[in-house]
Amino acid sequence: MFTDKVIELGLYLLAFILPFQTRLILRPGFINGYSEFATISLYATDVLLIVILLFFLFQKSYKLQATSYKLKLFLTLLILGSFLSVFFAPDKILAIFALSRLFLGIGLFFVLVKANYGKIKLIRSFLAGVFIQAGLGIWQFLTQATFSIKGLGMAIHNASVLGDSVVETAGGRWLRAYGSLDHPNMLGGLLMIGILVLLYLVITNKTENNFLIFNFKFLNKSQFLNFINFFLFYFLLLTFSFALFFSFSRAAWMGLVLGILTMLFMVIYEKNFFGQREILKSILVTGLSFFVLAQIFGNLVWTRVEASSRLEVKSTSERIETYKDFEKIIKHDWLFGTGIGNYELALGKIKPGLPAYFYEPVNNVFLLVWGETGILGIIGFIGLLFSLIYLNIKNCLKIKNLKFKIFGADASDFSELGLALITALSVSMLFDHWLWSLHFGILLFWMIMGLTLKSPSPKEG
Repeated sequence: MFTDKVIELGLYLLAFILPFQTRLILRPGFINGYSEFATISLYATDVLLIVILLFFLFQKSYKLQATSYKLKLFLTLLILGSFLSVFFAPDKILAIFALSRLFLGIGLFFVLVKANYGKIKLIRSFLAGVFIQAGLGIWQFLTQATFSIKGLGMAIHNASVLGDSVVETAGGRWLRAYGSLDHPNMLGGLLMIGILVLLYLVITNKTENNFLIFNFKFLNKSQFLNFINFFLFYFLLLTFSFALFFSFSRAAWMGLVLGILTMLFMVIYEKNFFGQREILKSILVTGLSFFVLAQIFGNLVWTRVEASSRLEVKSTSERIETYKDFEKIIKHDWLFGTGIGNYELALGKIKPGLPAYFYEPVNNVFLLVWGETGILGIIGFIGLLFSLIYLNIKNCLKIKNLKFKIFGADASDFSELGLALITALSVSMLFDHWLWSLHFGILLFWMIMGLTLKSPSPKEG
């Protein structure tokens, strides 16, 4: 009982603090200047996750097994490819560190699938953390100011500083919302996920013609409780939508659209009229919030969409350059890769003498995984995603055959959320690298993958 409670409370805390980047830098990385990608750090979330894993292994070691044979096979290929790549890495210490970080992520995946905890409670903890990031991001954009809190891993960003992410127009430079994260695209991805799981809470916690995303027991089932949940849902939805807009992350915008459409398609297929109604209302509210903000900041939106301004053209050319660099790397390292975590060091050998900020990972997770871990790694990674998609579809069909309510209070699973999240994350992975290259992205990826296979307890509410 004590072990169960430590694991459960540890997971709730981890979901809440995940966006904060509190860390101890063990070894700064340098590639002709400081490089974040070559830096070895111990994060507070790592310490917490290690404690959770130790308690989990102590209690469940004899039960550790993958959900399916195919899932186990592809995970093995990903691990094997990553392990073999260490022997070909220029910096083997960095590669061993990156491999251990991958093991932590996979460990989190197994804990989330197998441990005893409340999925809805964990999502509520996650949403509380997302809300803090959203509020911080909105404040940052509206005031065009940030502040530093070293203990939380928050750095100062300024629109006038070269290298900070901005939207540049004829009227000046506008700092994009960061939250406490390293890049606005990361905040955008987090908010995209937050909106999708918020919809999950609404649809899975239906009570008669209302929804119950937060259960305050002292209010029982009063109308006031319904009002509070109605208010909180739309307050959070608007807050997340505003912050997502201010991140100006095009990949997150696109991922959210495709994720919601995936969810909507499933409720239409299942003829769930309550789910259709709530999703369509959410689309309307989110769409209206974007429309209003676009009227106010239309020049910024047009700059991001048209991508013809000086800075946007420069950003596009740099992205294209990362693909050209990938072609050079993969010609020589297609089999075993450059070594996990060593992609930028390999770039330094191909293009020596450039400042550190020129050594950027290819802006595509799938290509980056191939470049670092070789052919076995990319087969394992892609196979893992397809296995998770297959298992979520299979769970949907199984529930349908057993005549459960897919989205209602009697649902034993919510695989439609899994499909929506994988769809949304896949968009981000096609246009950026942070879900593989940076600490927060790695843990977030494995946390979401674990949640796609975890059924909520029928007693949760």
